[in-house]
Amino acid sequence: VLYIYGTPPSDGKALVVAEERDFGGLTATALVAAAHLGASCRFAGRLGNDPESLAIIRDLRKAGVLVSRETFCQDARPVRSTVIVSLDTGVRSLYFTDPEVMGADPSMREELVRRARVLFLDGYGLEGSLRAARIARDAQVPIVADFESAHDVRLSPLLELVDHLILPASFAQEWTGAANVEESVRMLWNDSRKVVAVTTGSGGCWAMASGFAEAVHIPAHPVKVVDTLGCGDVFHGAYAAALVFGYSILGAIRFANVAAGLK
Repeated sequence: VLYIYGTPPSDGKALVVAEERDFGGLTATALVAAAHLGASCRFAGRLGNDPESLAIIRDLRKAGVLVSRETFCQDARPVRSTVIVSLDTGVRSLYFTDPEVMGADPSMREELVRRARVLFLDGYGLEGSLRAARIARDAQVPIVADFESAHDVRLSPLLELVDHLILPASFAQEWTGAANVEESVRMLWNDSRKVVAVTTGSGGCWAMASGFAEAVHIPAHPVKVVDTLGCGDVFHGAYAAALVFGYSILGAIRFANVAAGLK
């Protein structure tokens, strides 16, 4: 993570005033957030025995997240990202590479999913994620999911299995072709879901849930923006934790809103 003043120039130079190295990503950040809030969390994605994978496993465990034995896969590697954060606005730009082997393991132990109070998924390791989602639906385990790339049409069957669908506005509008966020929520909603929520950063989020007559708007809490990196991931983790704690759908969204604001 590189910190600069101003915005990254399109054809120029910028002074890096600070830098740090850490693990992150959709699922890892969500799990750490949930663990910090008091939930018991387990990571079951695939990582290798390379130095970066081992560092991630060490840091996940240090943050209180259990790591399944399924995690170790000889050919797996983590996503590597370079993030540029503007200290003036808190806005970040992210550049990443995707390894060939990563994400949920297709041979994950079924009991791991059936014992879970909540299953959290992202778009990595699609075959394993689909299997886990089918097991979860059969076991009536709530599925919370976060997806980023609306270009991957293979996500469609997984999207249909998710009953707690929380998406960034960019994905939701691109996936549905909706003219606005509220419309995208209505288009993503169906009777098999418990909630559809679309987040818009400082604009809060729009949500529909069982028993709602229409989409509702939950405003974000006004904060002085320092760094937006990982805020959406924290929202997801806090929402999943709130489900475990027994919050209502609307209460879980409000709880997640506060956590994301603090991040």
